[in-house]
Amino acid sequence: MIPNPTSSYCPNCDAMLVGPYCYECGQPVPKRITWRSFTSRFFERYLDLDHGIPHTIWELFVNPGKVTREYLQGKRSRYTDPVKFMLIAVSLITLLMVNTGMMTEFMAGMSDGMADGSTQAQDPELKKFSDGIYTNMLDYMQVWMLIFVPFSTFFGWLIFKRGKYNMAEQFIFMCFVYGMQNWLVMPFWFIFSVFGLTNGWTISFTAALSLGYSIFAFISFYRPSSLALGIFQSIVTIILTYIGFFILVIVIMGIYMIVMVKEGKLKLGKNKAKKEAKLPPKPKAISYNGTDYKTLPFGCTGAEPVAQPLSI
Repeated sequence: MIPNPTSSYCPNCDAMLVGPYCYECGQPVPKRITWRSFTSRFFERYLDLDHGIPHTIWELFVNPGKVTREYLQGKRSRYTDPVKFMLIAVSLITLLMVNTGMMTEFMAGMSDGMADGSTQAQDPELKKFSDGIYTNMLDYMQVWMLIFVPFSTFFGWLIFKRGKYNMAEQFIFMCFVYGMQNWLVMPFWFIFSVFGLTNGWTISFTAALSLGYSIFAFISFYRPSSLALGIFQSIVTIILTYIGFFILVIVIMGIYMIVMVKEGKLKLGKNKAKKEAKLPPKPKAISYNGTDYKTLPFGCTGAEPVAQPLSI
């Protein structure tokens, strides 16, 4: 139904309208949607240099601590919502990395490394398992990337605990930081993909860029008593975050392996040896008085050994 601009009641909550916004739910007085109003609202909401994503990116680049503190103090209209800011960045960089083949090459290398680094490098079962992990990580790439945030939140709260910020406020800060990390490396990933420069050096460069920004953001927000202490606490927080993340990955991989083994989709080690042990022994050929025979060992057929002439 097209909104009635002359109505004195909010169509969202039926409260009486007083001014350009509903005092009950905060919704602006609705107007009929046109292409002009749609594009105007889009640019105003996401690309406004004073309130949109570009403004938030620039302010986080210059002073991430100030942005977070102002947001926590209630000055929020100038900045993009931190969770939305992070989700948009993660979605865009995932789209870029997957569609340019960068993430496929990277994950394929990890998958091959899992098999090549093992004593069972030529084991097709191990290769099938590593390929399954690779496929699942690609399918849920955004989830894997977002898992870092709760780990960073917890360890940041633990290492920088000063009683000033609670866990939820720490989470807001980490959303800003992690979102900004992705916005920061996104243009570099794009340039590397265009010129075919996706290799270990470029990946290391973007990782170092993210690491450097994280340390800068931690010091800017927490304001430690000394620069050296802030750098040390930041590095410890990052290391613990990665340790927690990889422990979670190992646990998930272990559960995935157990499920595959129980379902009979993966046969490794003792399970494979047990199956081979259950196979009946192969008949042995013997020669007696110039004639070749094959014998069936006692117990294979429930009878005494039987000698049969070999057919030629």
